[in-house]
Amino acid sequence: MVVDLNLGSELELRFAQLLQGQAVPLSARLVDLLGQLEIEYQVLSLSDHIQLASPLDLIDVKTVRESLDPSVAYEHHWTIGSTSKVLTDRAVMIETRVCTAEMQTAGRGRRGRQWQSPFGQNLCISWLGSIARPVSELGGLSIAVGIHWAEKLRAMGFQRVGLKWPNDLMMPEGKLGGILIELEAIPGFGTRVCVGMGMNIYVAPRLSESVQPTSCLGTGIGVTRTQFVIEAATAIGKAVATFGDEAMLAHQARWSDFDCYDSAQIGVIQGDQVMDGLNLGIHRDGGLRVKTDAGEQILYAGEVSVRATRK
Repeated sequence: MVVDLNLGSELELRFAQLLQGQAVPLSARLVDLLGQLEIEYQVLSLSDHIQLASPLDLIDVKTVRESLDPSVAYEHHWTIGSTSKVLTDRAVMIETRVCTAEMQTAGRGRRGRQWQSPFGQNLCISWLGSIARPVSELGGLSIAVGIHWAEKLRAMGFQRVGLKWPNDLMMPEGKLGGILIELEAIPGFGTRVCVGMGMNIYVAPRLSESVQPTSCLGTGIGVTRTQFVIEAATAIGKAVATFGDEAMLAHQARWSDFDCYDSAQIGVIQGDQVMDGLNLGIHRDGGLRVKTDAGEQILYAGEVSVRATRK
């Protein structure tokens, strides 16, 4: 999907007024834009004006900036291809940046998949920073980020949130979101880290039957998208800042509290092959431990997908 927001001053003003809850004159270009963004509207009776069918929970940029540490650079977009790509396209330097969007049209997922979300409905966030460790020591970072975020979500009242190795956020009804980490070596220092996270807040995407079911937190949850941005950026930053051998041992011990398939018989897909076995949890380096007929195997992110009956 390509969404053109080079609107011109008049259409941009009308669009902004509409998002603020005002009624604006009906126009073909505005209606076409709303269709591209999947925003529902209604035509006022006996009028040539339209307004949103229901208010949108837009991200409050000022509140986010005031809530994050002053050292964190924050940028927000109405629509964007990928929040992660915007950050990783920047020249490498030691900095911390956060990027969010109301709508992402080419979000990155594992194994080349895309993650898309309607305008103003869900969470699209990427965090860029660095860590004084080589890429080879960061295999468990997605586990650390997942645990920090799932723990925060449970503390916010979403007790049914769990994790699926290596980087999926889950609800009993299906996948809630995902985490994608991109690493780039910084000569003489360590590694630049980009953590991209997508989470379905109000709307779960409609996918084909061949893809796992999706879920969302739902409406009337008492937490705004602005709050989710602040909490997610803070959780990611903490996970990266505290990452290390001791932290991974603690995550390994706690993984079963979050693992949706703890001690379950699972099938692990590797290319055209399926490995069946018993889920033994995670290794201290973040790999998945599976007991098979041939003995215990340790599998690593980027190579497998897991399908099983949830516990």
